[in-house]
Amino acid sequence: MSSETSFPEKISGIGHLREPFRTAFRSELGPGELIKALIYSPPFSTASFKAAASVMVVTADRWVIAWEENRQIWMEAADFSDTLFIELTIILLYGQLKVDFLKEGTPSSVTVYFNTVREKYYQEAVELLLGGIATESRGKSQAGEVKKNERVVSDWPIKFRNVALRYSPIARQLMSGLYWDALYGGGNRELSPASALVRTEKELLLIAEEKLPGRFHFRRDQKFGEIITYFPLAHLANYRILERRRVDTLTLLVHAGYGGETLEITFPTEKRGRMVELMRSIMLEWPLSAGDDAGA
Repeated sequence: MSSETSFPEKISGIGHLREPFRTAFRSELGPGELIKALIYSPPFSTASFKAAASVMVVTADRWVIAWEENRQIWMEAADFSDTLFIELTIILLYGQLKVDFLKEGTPSSVTVYFNTVREKYYQEAVELLLGGIATESRGKSQAGEVKKNERVVSDWPIKFRNVALRYSPIARQLMSGLYWDALYGGGNRELSPASALVRTEKELLLIAEEKLPGRFHFRRDQKFGEIITYFPLAHLANYRILERRRVDTLTLLVHAGYGGETLEITFPTEKRGRMVELMRSIMLEWPLSAGDDAGA
C-alpha cells in the first residue's frame, strides 16, 4: 500500500494491506476466494464526525467490510443471497456506502465512509454487488441504449437527470422512471425531499435529495447531496401503496433467505397513477411472492 493519504485506494492484494487489516482478512478469506475488489479508505474527518479506517472486499460470492475502532478490527460479511439493498450517499466531499443484509435471519446493516474524490471505487463495488445478486448474467450494452436512457429522464430537473444517468448500473437500460418535487407542510416543514424512482431490467433505484437537519426550512434552501438506494428486483418480495389525502406511501418488502426488511417511500397523491403503473410493470416481469397494489 502506498503512503497513506486521505483518499481511498484500490489495493492489489491482502498482503498489501496495513496491519491489523492484513491479519484480519487473511483469517477471514479462504485461500480459493477470488477477490474482485479490495478498497482501503483511511480515517478522515468532516465538520460533524470522524470516519474510521475501513476496508471493503467483494469476492465472487460475497462481500466483507471491516473497520478499525479503538485499535480493534470489527467486521461484517454476507453472501450476495443475503444482501437486501444498497444505499450510496454523496454529499460534497463526503460519501457513505450502506449495505443492508440478513445476519442469522435478522435485518442488519453496515456503513463505510469515504472521501468522494475516489467515489468511483465504491460505485464499482456497488456494480459488483448488484451483478452478484442478479439472477441472470448481465448483458452488454446495445447501440442506442444511452439515448433511450436519456429519454426516460428527459423531463426531470437536471440534477436528478444527471444522477440517474451517472449512478444507474453500467450496461443497464432505464425502463421507466418517476420524479416528484419535495413536499412541504405548514411553516415550510419538509415532509419528504425531492425524489425519483428509476427502473432498470434488474433493479429499482430510489434517488432522493439529502434531508436537511432541523424542522423548518425555506423552499429555496440549497441541497448539495443525494442518496441513491438500489433495490435488486430479484429480492423484491412485496409492495403496498397506502393512500392518504396529500401524501401516499409506497412500502417495499425486500426479502432474502429467511428474512426481510421494509422501506417506506412517500410521494404526492397526484403521482399515484404513475406509481401504480410503475410497480405493476415490475410485477409483470418479476413475479413477486405476494404482490399487492392495495389502495390503487
